[in-house]
Amino acid sequence: MNFFQRLKNKLYYNSLNKSLNKIRTLRLSTSLEEADTVGLLFNASNQEQTAIVLKYVKTLSNQGKKVSILGYFDTKKELEDIDFPFFTKKEVDLIGKPKGEIVEQFMLQPFDMLINLTGETNPPFDYIMALSKASFRVGPSTENTYSCDLMIDTKNPNDLENFIKQAEFFLNKMTTQHEPIPA
Repeated sequence: MNFFQRLKNKLYYNSLNKSLNKIRTLRLSTSLEEADTVGLLFNASNQEQTAIVLKYVKTLSNQGKKVSILGYFDTKKELEDIDFPFFTKKEVDLIGKPKGEIVEQFMLQPFDMLINLTGETNPPFDYIMALSKASFRVGPSTENTYSCDLMIDTKNPNDLENFIKQAEFFLNKMTTQHEPIPA
């Protein structure tokens, strides 16, 4: 890793830690069945994966869930005719921190569950997940443990359909029955 990349990483983590110290969000585990509001964060640059995500949005909506999505396009070009909220490389600063009204609004939504539907580590996604007001955050297994409450490790991290199946399997097995600890 060269000097500039190390400096960029240091600035990114300093900014993230400073922001994490300021927020107070109650984190509660919840099953997918119990979640009323679900946020989905995904890489919209891949059309196949976008189609899978939009299909999953319909599935969740048919289950009575209020679903919000935020896509990311890995380009600095102006995009038109996109019918869902998104941000681009243009809204990511030099150190990898996302910015902009759409990103801020998404992070402030108090989702019951926020799911990161990307298979790779991505600083803007980790930043959004870490600072989200969501009660329960789910994503792929990474070394950045600050960004998720539940991490799912799959053999092929780029197989989105398999990741969704695995996530649903584990999230439907969860119980959130809270019992007092005997003294």
